[in-house]
Amino acid sequence: MDGAVCALLLLIFAAPADLLCIPPRTQDGSVQISHSGHAVKNTTGHWLFPLMCGRFLDLGSPSVTPYISTPTGDILTAKYYDRNGSFVFLLPTPVTTGFYACRLPDNVTSSCVPEDSPLLQPKFLHIDWIEFALILAQDTLSALKNEIESRLRSQAETAERHVEALQTNLTRAEAKQKTMREELQTKVAETREYAMNKTEETRRVVTTYCDGKTEDVKRNLHGNVTSLAAESTRKYDQLLAKYQGLADPKRVIRQVQQMEQKLSNMDNAVSNMTIATMQASNRTISSLYQSMREELDRSTQTLNARIASTQDSKVKNLNDHMELGLFRLDKKLRSVNNSIKASHKYSFYARRFGNKKSKMKNGQLIILSTVSLNEGGAFSNVTNTFTTVTPGLYVFMGSVTCEAKSVKTEFQINVAGQPFCVHNENELGLAMAHCQTIVHLVKGDVVHLKPERVLGDIWVGNAYLLGFLLRPDEN
Repeated sequence: MDGAVCALLLLIFAAPADLLCIPPRTQDGSVQISHSGHAVKNTTGHWLFPLMCGRFLDLGSPSVTPYISTPTGDILTAKYYDRNGSFVFLLPTPVTTGFYACRLPDNVTSSCVPEDSPLLQPKFLHIDWIEFALILAQDTLSALKNEIESRLRSQAETAERHVEALQTNLTRAEAKQKTMREELQTKVAETREYAMNKTEETRRVVTTYCDGKTEDVKRNLHGNVTSLAAESTRKYDQLLAKYQGLADPKRVIRQVQQMEQKLSNMDNAVSNMTIATMQASNRTISSLYQSMREELDRSTQTLNARIASTQDSKVKNLNDHMELGLFRLDKKLRSVNNSIKASHKYSFYARRFGNKKSKMKNGQLIILSTVSLNEGGAFSNVTNTFTTVTPGLYVFMGSVTCEAKSVKTEFQINVAGQPFCVHNENELGLAMAHCQTIVHLVKGDVVHLKPERVLGDIWVGNAYLLGFLLRPDEN
């Protein structure tokens, strides 16, 4: 009985090592390796290329994690496991040309996976730096395009808000100006009406006063004339009584006629005095009315001039403010428009492919026979050079695969005749050199790709040169 129990316990503890091992499963029974065709940027701003190894339906028990070996012998570990059943590895740039292998770890036991299982066979992927450099350039352009479009949208929204603010201020200023004009017009009308009423009232007062004085003078003169006539009649009667019966009545008649003439002259003098007094009163009234009228006209002209000056000054200040604002807005929109145009205006990609190699001398320009992209027309496939049209910051990348018989080969991206980006190859035989740089160019600067410091001849196979305008200079 005790022996059976011990045998059962040994069986239970020995079983998991073999019976509980579950092999991993993939979609086609073997591991697969591929790349996504796009580059990604990490938190530090460096570009990486994702490689996928899978595709697993079940990771088995215990679970397995594949790894990738590089052409240089380095081992890449997976960063994460995606929902499509693939492990994702991030390949740093610049990428080394060669074969990359996806493998299962060596600790997978043969009891779980048979030795002849396709799962244990590594899968290889050949990666060409030229292809990945083109992908990197396209992703860089896309990222720059998205950043520029986002920035331009923000600037356009800001400009629209400024325009709306200017329009609102203009509407308010026009309404305020209209209100002030109406208030000033009302004040002018009230002042004119007040002056007219005062003038009419003064004229009535003066006329009434003068008319009253004229009537008093007329009554006084009439009384004096009546009194003088009565006295003359009395004296005439006295003379008649005194000289009645005298021998010479003609003398009396002459005296009477003289007296009548004096009375007539006195009456005419009284009449003339009355007319002159009335004419003087009328002249005084007319002169006073004309003086008040001129004073009213002068006050009206002064007020109108002050109103016009105030309105012109405020309107001028408002117009100057709006013209300045519109000028600044127009300048900003022109800058934005230039950025939009310039940011997509100049870019090119020229290359040469094929197994046929070209023999080249030291310092000879590399011939790039195929031009896939030449936006702006700044790259010439005749001279194999890029000539700067718009000054600004440019991005250039170049690569050459060659066979060199020298100990040292130096490939250059030349800017204005001077080497700006240099890559040295010290190995004999098949070699690859690549350069990437950001440089400021002025109008007329020439950029090309060529080998320098070559001992003997070189045989150039694949090569490419690409560049684009990153940011134009501000005018």
